[in-house]
Amino acid sequence: MRFLWNFALQVIVTAIALYIALTYVPGLSLRSSYGEPWQTYVVAALAWSLVQSVLGPLLRTLGLPFTILSLGLFSVIINALLLFLSLVALQMVGVGISIQTWASAILGLAVLSAVTWVLSIITRPLRA
Repeated sequence: MRFLWNFALQVIVTAIALYIALTYVPGLSLRSSYGEPWQTYVVAALAWSLVQSVLGPLLRTLGLPFTILSLGLFSVIINALLLFLSLVALQMVGVGISIQTWASAILGLAVLSAVTWVLSIITRPLRA
């Protein structure tokens, strides 16, 4: 039961982070087939969180020898692969994110990471 609570918190945190990144970073836009904007962000956060929580640990574990041999540089490839898989999962559920330039992609991911980190610290007392 605690796992579901933590996962629900992670989806809410990711939805807020996606909203902030897609609203304030120029060059990023969101298209969806859902009526309300909040539904779009929740569905996008659910798909994003599923890919990151299921495939992330698996790919990091399988890529650990390459990460050690490359002194950590292989983790960039793993993160890029997770980003690609997350975008594919988002398209499968009817949500598309348009990225105009590499700079907007990097800035968007930096904002997404920073907001997720801050909100995870704030919600830490709610997690077990």
